[in-house]
Amino acid sequence: MAGTMLPAQAAPSAYAVTLAATSPNYPGASHGKVDGFALVVFGTRPSVYHWPKNWSIATIAGTVTGAAAGDVATLFARPFGAKSYASTGMTRTLASTGTDKYSFTVKPRLATSYRVEVQTGTTTDATSPAQTVYVTLAPIPSRVRTHCASGRCKITALLKVLVPASAYRTESRKHWYFYFNLDTRLPRLPKYLSLDRSASASHLRRLNSGEFEITATIPFSTHVSNPARFAIWTGCTKDAVTKDGIGLPGRHGCGASRVRFNSPYIG
Repeated sequence: MAGTMLPAQAAPSAYAVTLAATSPNYPGASHGKVDGFALVVFGTRPSVYHWPKNWSIATIAGTVTGAAAGDVATLFARPFGAKSYASTGMTRTLASTGTDKYSFTVKPRLATSYRVEVQTGTTTDATSPAQTVYVTLAPIPSRVRTHCASGRCKITALLKVLVPASAYRTESRKHWYFYFNLDTRLPRLPKYLSLDRSASASHLRRLNSGEFEITATIPFSTHVSNPARFAIWTGCTKDAVTKDGIGLPGRHGCGASRVRFNSPYIG
């Protein structure tokens, strides 16, 4: 029997899902990245502690190619310490066939890996590559005072630190490093701050399971008038992201003999 000729049918479009994690509000970030990573600050809100922006949020965004209208993009997350990804409950219904965009706003408490799965009904059609949003802490200064007598000065500052409860033990035991520069050329800013080995941090005071405070003391000598106007300082602790999910991978300056003044992150 002769065969029946059937019309050729176009193959379905191949699915492709992209994903990018960025930090839209982190100060000093370049194109939404800090040293090449998406980074947020734990516990910040514009309405609390007078933060200028919500530094605790990141954006997960990308495109879906080859999906049909009505397919659903779902955001999955794997926080530090978790063994597998789980749905965040955040979804985006794709409106058009071909290429469509999606975007999610996330607020991780610890370093968290994200990926997007595209589904038709209960069938997963495609999965994006994963990217991680990292989390850091930011000490909140209060009661900052500078006292001088006979050219010998001392800065004291109460620093409050918000921390996820699961990371409290590791973060509260870290050694603090302080950097200082007395620059009378202000408002011209210095290029570097130098490690101040005479500076110290008091024993911490535990406020609750997610908050502690220390007092920073930074001594220096000068005979310039109004030294508080020219004193520039900052403090840091070294990263421990593999231990508790706080910080960035690698080394970023904390503990070095000097750090760049304009660096958005030193550890």
